Amino acid sequence: MIAASDSRSTGRFSSIIQANPQLAQPHNFKAVTGHESASTNLSWVSVVGATGYEIQRSPSYYFLSVFTTVATISNGSTTNYIDKSNLINGQTYYYKIAASDSPSTGRFSSIIQAKPQLAQPGNFKAVTGHESASVNLSWVSVVGATGYEIQRSLDSSFISKFTTVATISNGSATNYIDKSNLINGQTYYYTIAARDSRCTGRYSPIIQANPQLAPPDNFKAVTGHESASIDLSWKRVVGATGYEIQRSSTNNYGAIFNRIAIISKTSTSNYIDKSNLINGQTYYYKIAANDGQSAGRFSPVINATAHVCPPFHLQVVPIYGSCAVFLRWGVIKEATGYYIKRSSTASTIPVEIIKTVSNGSVCSYVDQELTDGCCYYYIMTSKDGEDESVYTSNVVSVVSSVNEPSTSAEALSEEDKGADFGSSYQFNIILDRFSLEILPKINDKIERLSIESSFIKRILLVTNYPNLHALDLYDFEPETASTLFRQATTQFKILFANP
Repeated sequence: MIAASDSRSTGRFSSIIQANPQLAQPHNFKAVTGHESASTNLSWVSVVGATGYEIQRSPSYYFLSVFTTVATISNGSTTNYIDKSNLINGQTYYYKIAASDSPSTGRFSSIIQAKPQLAQPGNFKAVTGHESASVNLSWVSVVGATGYEIQRSLDSSFISKFTTVATISNGSATNYIDKSNLINGQTYYYTIAARDSRCTGRYSPIIQANPQLAPPDNFKAVTGHESASIDLSWKRVVGATGYEIQRSSTNNYGAIFNRIAIISKTSTSNYIDKSNLINGQTYYYKIAANDGQSAGRFSPVINATAHVCPPFHLQVVPIYGSCAVFLRWGVIKEATGYYIKRSSTASTIPVEIIKTVSNGSVCSYVDQELTDGCCYYYIMTSKDGEDESVYTSNVVSVVSSVNEPSTSAEALSEEDKGADFGSSYQFNIILDRFSLEILPKINDKIERLSIESSFIKRILLVTNYPNLHALDLYDFEPETASTLFRQATTQFKILFANP
């Protein structure tokens, strides 16, 4: 009760009234959609003197009787709560809260509302696709989702410009490849939301990616068949109008790759690199496709080593009566020498080096002291300083023999039988360091003919083999020719082709 007073006295007291003091309402009570599916995040300011809180929820705003307690919190300092009790995504729920102490519960707050939704797919990523004009999207699946909706835009500034590019009906899906009308080199923006039968959840943060031409598949580098060359090959890329090839002499961190070729032909799938390569040096390559508007991603780095090429057209013929054979080959201008390898077994590739030729301009050799009647197999490799060719010459077999060969017409091949040859002659040889000259006896008249003479169109050595072995005498080394003819005066005929 209450009474008025002045300086002289106090008036009559009022009638007796009553009231029940209560804990204050929690201030700033808020409800927002939870980060988890089918959840609501509640928060408030703690009440002084409170020992806990009671939270009530209703599916309807208009009927207070429908509110039921969903949480009793026994800690007065608590300021938040996550409601996950049987919520349905897309359904609106209404909440109120009251503070409590041991004797009583305070007044309930004003009613607020929230709508739980499916959670955003976590770890949403977009990367350039492995195919041309594609983007690979991935995410963590959402519990309770039955599918996903993916939206795309060319502009991240306006949500209204996002359009749906994919509706996925599998809640366990975690990836998608977007290939719908993308342009290589253009930036695209993506967002994703989970779905269930009732609603679509919140969209994820926006991410971006740039589709590009795919790197050429099956990119390979092998030692070229020419000296100081490397053969490159790859699988053509759909949509490409050309390719760019880059090379480096190292592959360590920070290696500098330089462009060595721009190929502007769509159908090209190989290239021979001969640009300033050094035999024995390893080189590293990568390749990218382009389409005129943009360049694609570069392939993984591959490598190959350039080598000197092997001698070509290896020929081996027996020198009868001496158990020796004569070898001749085409010189390699980059070679500083050659290795001659021999085997006596057909099933074994010759690996034994029987001769190291230390002059790259030498093109012949006589292998002596062989076993009569034995078959020998020869191959050759070239060398350029310390480098040796990885490829070999053709394998040639020959039988060493002391028997004299037939020099009849039957020894000639069908091709050589039809040749216009003159007579065969006895001959003498005059040999010095610089020239090889033949003095045939013609009608008892000795005529001196240089090997460079136009008269001598072809010189053939006839052996007892089914085919005629043709050797160009002017390519012989003087030392080799001397050995050959010194031991073969009666074993060979020389046929001079008519001019």
